[in-house]
Amino acid sequence: MPPGPAKALHAQLEPLYAQAPERLRHREFPESGHMMREADWHEATRDAADWLSRFLPR
Repeated sequence: MPPGPAKALHAQLEPLYAQAPERLRHREFPESGHMMREADWHEATRDAADWLSRFLPR
């Protein structure tokens, strides 16, 4: 997927996360196309799981 729209959304959200910038993150995997490389997919899903564990209430 083209990264432009996600980057634009991230830029619009940045001011709203000024008090907690660690909660907002945009990552790109330039070596992957729409169907991600296996290593990138594992890294992305691991990062997502880490974020959920860190910021969602238990």
